[in-house]
Amino acid sequence: MIKKNELGSRIKEARKALNLMQKDFAETLAISAPALSDIETGKNWPGLEILEKMVKKYNIDIYYVLFGEGDMFIDPVFFSFRNFNEMGVRGEDVRDFLEYFAKSRLVQFAVMQAFRELLFAKKDLIESELNNMGKDEE
Repeated sequence: MIKKNELGSRIKEARKALNLMQKDFAETLAISAPALSDIETGKNWPGLEILEKMVKKYNIDIYYVLFGEGDMFIDPVFFSFRNFNEMGVRGEDVRDFLEYFAKSRLVQFAVMQAFRELLFAKKDLIESELNNMGKDEE
């Protein structure tokens, strides 16, 4: 069972981790500072819109806010690849790849070589895809 005071204290903890004052955090969530204070002290529940804004604006992990488990923040790189599941790519694989890419010169070289070959063979297709990125979100 989710308790309002525990949920509120986790929201406060996340706000403080972001080094934001109540006034500033409340403003970005489109609520008043007293309303945020009531949420943080467990007097009121946050609405779904507020939780959604915390995820979108600050990558705060809702599972952490609700249950106190896991990381406080969603890895922004991992979060940006959340739709890869629709393409049959697991988020964990993307995270592993990025970790290897960051640490291994061999992986960097191999990826760059493969990229050059792909770019040479499919430049028009890649540029078309890049030009259309973000249009789906509008």
